[in-house]
Amino acid sequence: MVRRNFTDYRALQQNRKENDMTTKLFRNCFLLLALALHSPVVSWGQPRSATPKWLLAYYLCLDNSLSPAADEILSALEGGIISKDLMVLLQVDTQESSKLARVTLGLKQSQVYREARELGSDESAEILEFTGFLDWIIKIGNAENYVLVLVSPPGKLGQICLDKTSGKWLSMEQVGAAVAAANEKLKSKLRLLFLHQSGTAAIENLFSFAGTSEYILASPLALRLPGTYYSELLRTMAMRPELSGRDVASAIMESDQGYGVYTLVDSAALKALPEKIGPVVDGLLQNSNPIAVHALFKVFSSENESYYDLQSFLDSLTPKDKPELIKAKNSFEQWYRSKLIAHKAGGPFRKAKDARYSGLSVFVPQTPDLIGPYKSLPFYGKSKFAELVALASQPPID
Repeated sequence: MVRRNFTDYRALQQNRKENDMTTKLFRNCFLLLALALHSPVVSWGQPRSATPKWLLAYYLCLDNSLSPAADEILSALEGGIISKDLMVLLQVDTQESSKLARVTLGLKQSQVYREARELGSDESAEILEFTGFLDWIIKIGNAENYVLVLVSPPGKLGQICLDKTSGKWLSMEQVGAAVAAANEKLKSKLRLLFLHQSGTAAIENLFSFAGTSEYILASPLALRLPGTYYSELLRTMAMRPELSGRDVASAIMESDQGYGVYTLVDSAALKALPEKIGPVVDGLLQNSNPIAVHALFKVFSSENESYYDLQSFLDSLTPKDKPELIKAKNSFEQWYRSKLIAHKAGGPFRKAKDARYSGLSVFVPQTPDLIGPYKSLPFYGKSKFAELVALASQPPID
């Protein structure tokens, strides 16, 4: 009896000690706790596969309303790792954690290994933290193919990755430049860039990522984050490691239950967007129909800014008695539908009217002066599109 009581006491003390450590981990690094709670097989520090077929990198900007999704995302990713051909790297910021954390997930000898460590910073919306994450991928990745995913709530035009604690956002222009530079160091092996943020398929946003990867996946509509595709995608990639970047995007479209429309864009073709749309813009600046903003086909709103379907926007502005302008518009439409958009899919939250969506959107300010802060965006710098949307935002003349 004495021996049993002593054993029970030691066990109780050990449990208390472990509970204190768990509480500390929760407070200082939510990610470590999330991982500890959701893995039946734990093997810290296992050697990595020399050359994984695929490396998926997640930049999770969750220091905001998405913070509760951190545990769900991590658990789903870990549950999908069934092959040593896959490696997952994450950098995560949540409201519960005091610092950013980096997590590595993989498989070795049928065991899931994971490593997690805190960083010195707590601001995910600093470009140096993002470029540091990309440098980490380059340093330890050594994979044949890469996928980069950014998860964030929506903001204003050109904004991505909200850090609510600091109130800062990353600039899409800066992020795009950083990704392009990283892909060059990866010898152009970034097959897919997934902008998992509502409304990012606006052409002004997408152009900031032109040439960054083989394909860019985004949505012109609101998304139900964090999505549901994680485990199924990893299992599909494990069973079919020969998949292309386009195939990976299709697998996301097939397994995610949190979207209405996804649009897959050819990143190389995106570079030609200003040139291709130029004749249409020039013609419309000279001969456009007066339209009211409220009459346009709205597809998304965020932070008091509204986005409208690209095709309906151009159709509404084009006069019916200008055959040359109509020809230019139709030529552009044929190009973006056949060359720019590689694939478009409707998800579980697709509405009947979604069939009319081109898959791309444009930002139109409520008044012409509101375009001013955005004139430095890369797309506006290489086209006269800012003038066109300013014109479209003017009330029709009676």
